Amino acid sequence: MFFDANPIGRILTRFSKDITILDYFLGFIFNIVTHTAFKIVGIFILMIITIPYMAIPGVITLVIMYFLRKRSITAQNDTQRIEAVTKGPINTKLGSLIDGLSTIRAYQKQEYFVDKFVIDNDINGDAMFTFHGVSRNLSAALDILSFFFVLVNAYMIVLLKHHTDSLDLVLASISLQFSIEITVNFNIAVRFATEAENQMTCAQRTIEYAKMKSEDDFEKSTDPVDFPVVPTIEFKNMTMRYRKALEPVIKNVTYTVKPGQKIGIIGRTGAGKSSMLQAIFRLVEVDDDGQIIIDSHDTRKLGLHCLRKNISYIPQTPFLMGASIRDNLDPFKVHSDEEINEVLEEVHIKDYVSSLKEGILTDVGESSLIFSVGQKQLISLARAILRKNKILVLDEATANVDIETDSLIQKTIRTKFKD
Repeated sequence: MFFDANPIGRILTRFSKDITILDYFLGFIFNIVTHTAFKIVGIFILMIITIPYMAIPGVITLVIMYFLRKRSITAQNDTQRIEAVTKGPINTKLGSLIDGLSTIRAYQKQEYFVDKFVIDNDINGDAMFTFHGVSRNLSAALDILSFFFVLVNAYMIVLLKHHTDSLDLVLASISLQFSIEITVNFNIAVRFATEAENQMTCAQRTIEYAKMKSEDDFEKSTDPVDFPVVPTIEFKNMTMRYRKALEPVIKNVTYTVKPGQKIGIIGRTGAGKSSMLQAIFRLVEVDDDGQIIIDSHDTRKLGLHCLRKNISYIPQTPFLMGASIRDNLDPFKVHSDEEINEVLEEVHIKDYVSSLKEGILTDVGESSLIFSVGQKQLISLARAILRKNKILVLDEATANVDIETDSLIQKTIRTKFKD
């Protein structure tokens, strides 16, 4: 459910840019702000010791600087947040373009997708340049403020020297020299303090993920040792929605699947077929007034590991992990190599796997290009056979394969899962 509501680009931004800023840049910025702030305080103390009257323009300058920063920080926070939000679609679209590169070239739609990508990139660029424009505007205002402060300091030195001889010219020269540095230090301190506050949006976005409600417990003390003994699935007034604010995708469904029965759920696109399967695996929780009961156990009271490991699943689009073939078939390492080879023989893919250099230890890789879609589906079927579970769930398992593989999968299912 989390991955349905959060595009991959948004997730990548949180775990790349946002985490990098929190781990490195924020500490660096705080160090600069602290160092510069102490330096400015020291300059003010020196100037007040030399010319006590400088306390008045100094306080006025600080007050004006505070209001300038307060006025600018809202715009900077908003533009910083917009820049972060508009960066997500770029990463999402880039990943989609890479995955569908062959299809795009086949239909000669390169220019169309380049234009779409450039539009997203321009939107992100607009937000980024707006952010920098607001920052530069604040810097220019601080430069003007610092200039007038230095001008007042120089004028007061001349005025006091003209009317009194008690002014120490050495200290006055040092005061004037250091007051010139305020032009730079004011700018640095305020700009980096503002930058630190802006970058705290990254902390806000990261904390938002950290506080998200996680899945239920992986294991529970009440989990049955042998589950399910009698593979019965019972839906009682089951209502499911993907988010509380949305309308239910499945409403008040009640039926029972008895042991050994083969049940087909038929409906148009969007009718809720796959949603019903997600509810069985508790990928999405059902409403409180409904229940899914398997072997007299309410699935909400079962640990996720106990529930999911005892239900075999063959998806519509096969998925292989970036690991060896053996790890894809037996991720928990509970079966021997002989059992795995026997299962591969049953789905008629053993000869191909044996022809690979490292056999079942061959690394599939992230792109899994060594297998066709049909072969991936056969591996998904082999994984289900190897588990020997009493419940098998299929989500249009033969929708993306050729007729020969379709026939092979159906024949194997009728043979291996007849009970």
